[in-house]
Amino acid sequence: MPLSQLHAGDVTTALLKQAQSSEILKSTNVELTTINDRRYLISVGVADLKDGQKKSKLNAIRTSKLSAEEGAIKFFEGSKITTQEHSKVAQSNNERNDSYQSIQSEHAGADTGVYIYLGEWVNDNFYYTAIAYPL
Repeated sequence: MPLSQLHAGDVTTALLKQAQSSEILKSTNVELTTINDRRYLISVGVADLKDGQKKSKLNAIRTSKLSAEEGAIKFFEGSKITTQEHSKVAQSNNERNDSYQSIQSEHAGADTGVYIYLGEWVNDNFYYTAIAYPL
């Protein structure tokens, strides 16, 4: 089926396939594309799975999603974004390690919160999350 005749669900699938195979996204993590005469910005976040532990996977999921959002915001607004990773270790009956990532953004107030979630995948011990913004 030609790209100009795709329905909404098919558009999401086509955008995900492009995110997974695009040479441009491999180097820049953002790309503009057109489907059904509508333009989209695709942004892909990447995180290292490290040791394959369940906690590492959860952190990679969160980090790759935030990275995809960060890439889109940078593209839209050229804003300065500071990413910090924090770790806390608490002692009790069990030792607990909580990691989280916070993003602080200084931007001019454009609404970049409405995006299409495309999907996630793992390749070569890296976790990827793809999102798209209709333009």
